[in-house]
Amino acid sequence: MIDPAPGPAEPKSDPVVTEYPKWMAQNAGDNKTNKRLVEFETTDAISNAYLKSADDLATFKDGKTFVPGEDATDEEKRAFLTSRGVPETADAYKKVDSNLPDGVGYTEEEYAAFTEMAFNNAWTEQQFAEHHEWEEKVTLARIEAIKNTAAESKADMLKHFEKEWGSDYNANLNLMKKGVAKFGGDDFLIKLGLAGNLPEVVNFLVEKGRSVVDDTLLDSSGKGSKKELIPGQINYSSMKGM
Repeated sequence: MIDPAPGPAEPKSDPVVTEYPKWMAQNAGDNKTNKRLVEFETTDAISNAYLKSADDLATFKDGKTFVPGEDATDEEKRAFLTSRGVPETADAYKKVDSNLPDGVGYTEEEYAAFTEMAFNNAWTEQQFAEHHEWEEKVTLARIEAIKNTAAESKADMLKHFEKEWGSDYNANLNLMKKGVAKFGGDDFLIKLGLAGNLPEVVNFLVEKGRSVVDDTLLDSSGKGSKKELIPGQINYSSMKGM
């Protein structure tokens, strides 16, 4: 009924039909000569093909979700996303327990922006949680790397000043601590970060500590004293020349 198909080198084209199956004469309109039906030589053949397709479709539908087309309604699109595990709203994502130190991680505003981004990109609850956990692992690894770098930097700094200060090492170290306290203590060191281990910064803090000591009350011998002194005995080095 059908002429041989063209060879592989030739472009694929519709088969040339010289004779249509007799059953097609019962069809209406263009279906009397629809070339796609020519492969079914009998009504039994087309019936069996239909039944097989129906069974295959039923099997496929079982537990499957169909992706909505461009003409789908907002309700249909939302139902599809919900079936995949995307929450109804951005603030419905379950907050993942954080292992980050206090003060590290998202602020409330940043977390809200993060959930909004996830929702707009149709992240499922699982995708949201996995990304959040991955992000925390990266942050914790960075914190650990910074701590290690700071420890190495501090060790190098101490070695440097052990050699430079010699016998004055402990005294200068105490002066540096006084200098740090003058600026706010641990909070000040946190703000300094690795810069706190630079020789220039350390020497500055030592001098600041020395000025703190020099500005304490002095007795007549010039030694620091906590006892009450009469006004004429009070002497601050920072007031010299005044």
